[in-house]
Amino acid sequence: MFGSVILETVLGLILVYLLLGLICTAVNELLAQVLRLRAKTLAEGIGNILGDPKNQGLAKFFYEHPLIKAFYRKGDRPSYIPSQAFAITLLDIVTKDHSAQFDQLKEGVNGLGNERVKHVLQLFVERAGGKIENVQAHLEQWFNDSVERISGWYKRRMQLITLCVALGATVLCNADTIAIAKQLASSSVLRAAVVAQAEAVARKAETPSVAMTSENLKELQALGLQIGWEEKQLPQDGWQWSGKIIGLLLTALAASLGAPFWFDMLNKVIRLRSSVATRAPEEKAKS
Repeated sequence: MFGSVILETVLGLILVYLLLGLICTAVNELLAQVLRLRAKTLAEGIGNILGDPKNQGLAKFFYEHPLIKAFYRKGDRPSYIPSQAFAITLLDIVTKDHSAQFDQLKEGVNGLGNERVKHVLQLFVERAGGKIENVQAHLEQWFNDSVERISGWYKRRMQLITLCVALGATVLCNADTIAIAKQLASSSVLRAAVVAQAEAVARKAETPSVAMTSENLKELQALGLQIGWEEKQLPQDGWQWSGKIIGLLLTALAASLGAPFWFDMLNKVIRLRSSVATRAPEEKAKS
C-alpha cells in the first residue's frame, strides 16, 4: 500500500513535469528560430575554424563564395554547411585561379596571410602525397570534428535557455514540487484522479502536443491540485518562502529535462505500478 502511494505520487509529479516540459520545448523552438541561434553559432564556429572571429577576413570571403551563398538567403546565414562544400570552398579561395591543381594549391597556401589556417593547410598538403583530393578529405574531416565542438556550444546554450524558460514557466504556474508531492501523498482521491489523467496521456502513441498542455493543466487545477497562484496559498514567513523557492527550483530543474524524457518516464512508472499491483494479490494469497 505504501509503495502504491509513492508510485502514484511520483506519477502525478511526472505528469506536471511533462506538461511544463512541453512548454519549454515550444518556447525553445520559437526562440531558436527567431534568434537564429543555429546559424549564429555556426558562424561563430566558422570564424573560429578560419581564425577570423570578427568575420572580416577569410571567413568573410568564405560566406561570400557562390557555393556557400547557395545555402542561405540574403541577410541570413546558413544553419548547416556540408563538409564537402566547406572543403571545396576553402580550396577554391586559396588557389584563387579555380584551377584546383596541387602546385597552385601549395603556392596559395604558402602565400596565405592567415597564419592559423596556413599552418593547418600546410600540414594537410604535406600529408596529401601530391593529391589534392587527399587535402580535401583532410579538410572535410577537420570540419566535421570542429562541427562536433560547435554542436556542443549550441547544446550548452540551449540548455541554459531551457533552464531559464523552465524557471519562468514554473514560477508562472506556481508548480511547487514539495507542495504538490505533499498534497498527492495526503489525498487518495486526488491521487486516483491524477493517475487516471496520467494514464490517459500515456495511452497516446506520441508525446502530447503543446496544444494539450493548457487543457491538461486546467484539468489538474479543476481536480484540486495546487497549480497557480492564490493569495490564501502564499507563504506566510521566511521559512515557508524558503521551502517554496526550493520546491519551484526542483520543478524547474525537472522540467528542463524536456517533454520526451518525462513522457518516457511516465510510461515506465505506469508499467512499474501495474506490475506492483499485479504482484500484490498474489503475494497476499501465498501468505
